[in-house]
Amino acid sequence: MVRQKKLTADEFIYMIRKNQNDHYNMEVVAYSEIINKKIQDYYTFSCKGVSKFVNSKPTEFIPVEEWFDEVKAFNEICKYNFFIMFRKWKCLKKWMKTISY
Repeated sequence: MVRQKKLTADEFIYMIRKNQNDHYNMEVVAYSEIINKKIQDYYTFSCKGVSKFVNSKPTEFIPVEEWFDEVKAFNEICKYNFFIMFRKWKCLKKWMKTISY
């Protein structure tokens, strides 16, 4: 939306994370949903940047181009086999360490 110039300078959208492990996989929600469900941690996205809110207070602001760069870098890193297999390897190592005693 921002790159397509669909948001003006005074417009923004509310977003929440779809998955706790992925800070860049967002779902657009209405403000009423944030209020009704008492969501404390959410983001706002505007043509200037992304603001993170924790306990309904702004805690961080990232300029929009920097945010897009971070998304791109995160997605590239996630393609590496090490990061894909990390949790499985960690569980296997713990299991092997446990049974070796």
